[in-house]
Amino acid sequence: MLGDIKLAGRVLSNLEQAVAVQEDRCIRLKHKRSSCQDCVTNCPTEAIKVGHVRGHILIDWEKCVACGICVNACKTSVFALKQYTHRDLLERGRGIIEKRKGLEIRCSKADQDPETPSVEVSCLGFINAAHIVAFAAYGAETIHFRHGNCHDCEAKWGDARLLEEMKTADDILGAFTTNKTISLTVGNYPAPFKLRRDELEGKKTGAAMSRREFFKYLTRQAGFSAAKTVTVFWDSETKPARQPIDFNHKFQPAKRQLLLTALRTSEPPDKKPFDPSKNLALANMEIESSQCGLCESCARFCPTGALTQRTVRDVRGRMIEAELKFYPFRCVKCGFCLEACFTRALKYGGSLDKNLFLQEGAILLKHRVKEQILPQE
Repeated sequence: MLGDIKLAGRVLSNLEQAVAVQEDRCIRLKHKRSSCQDCVTNCPTEAIKVGHVRGHILIDWEKCVACGICVNACKTSVFALKQYTHRDLLERGRGIIEKRKGLEIRCSKADQDPETPSVEVSCLGFINAAHIVAFAAYGAETIHFRHGNCHDCEAKWGDARLLEEMKTADDILGAFTTNKTISLTVGNYPAPFKLRRDELEGKKTGAAMSRREFFKYLTRQAGFSAAKTVTVFWDSETKPARQPIDFNHKFQPAKRQLLLTALRTSEPPDKKPFDPSKNLALANMEIESSQCGLCESCARFCPTGALTQRTVRDVRGRMIEAELKFYPFRCVKCGFCLEACFTRALKYGGSLDKNLFLQEGAILLKHRVKEQILPQE
């Protein structure tokens, strides 16, 4: 009987664990200089705790509401919802888009309109800019995000996260696509797929809002709760020590792969440079060459392989030649390289070549050749 009770307890415990965690991808656990707290500060129920270097990530399953905000907020894909994956979301959305050219995505707390097929997610905070770009690639002309009463919900700032992703997606679509237009709306009403200026300002002009006007309106009206900046790192941990982390293992998060695939379905972008300074997803890198000693720290610790260094050494281990390259399509803007660089030689900045990004090209940041001294005869 006691064995049956323990087995039942383990089964219930597994059912409660709605989020899968891959600790080896966490940059906070890889380096003592990393200050990343994205999962902690964005968790609306304060259910996530992250240990120190080579520690562990612990989730309080009694607090976790499986909203998926941590999945969206983490740039290196440490978290994944077990309920559904990015692929599940896209496949469900694609079926509706093929029939209606429009899509409604609603949170689990929103009422369902029987006349409007929709895709349900636990919280709209799970939606990423890559999802929106992918739906546009599928042919969606309109996307409506329908939410319930966010301020009475456990996932209280899912709408704030959605707003950031909508702005990022709008920025990317405007810069990279020339043959796709999409209308994005959000509210706790059935999908009309278009907001009108007269409805928002009480006027009878009958003119439809542009996307720029829509975002300005949304920013003015938003009553979002800002994620609290808290520190919950601790020294004592109960889990056993993990195996050594393999820093040579590089991976590309599913969200980045999805974004690249979706953007490539469009016509080649124009040659106008793209400013990624205010974009959450895309980045360009600059280097202060005089400060960089080509120590390989940035390339070694970069989790996605966006920075690579090739070094040639002589038999004594002395550097003969070295080159540091940056691959914009791999960079998820986690900031790990900036913190790992001891001389602070790296920084985000500069204009991004859109075609170079889509073609998975590289930018040479620094190349150094040391002249060999031949022995005197």
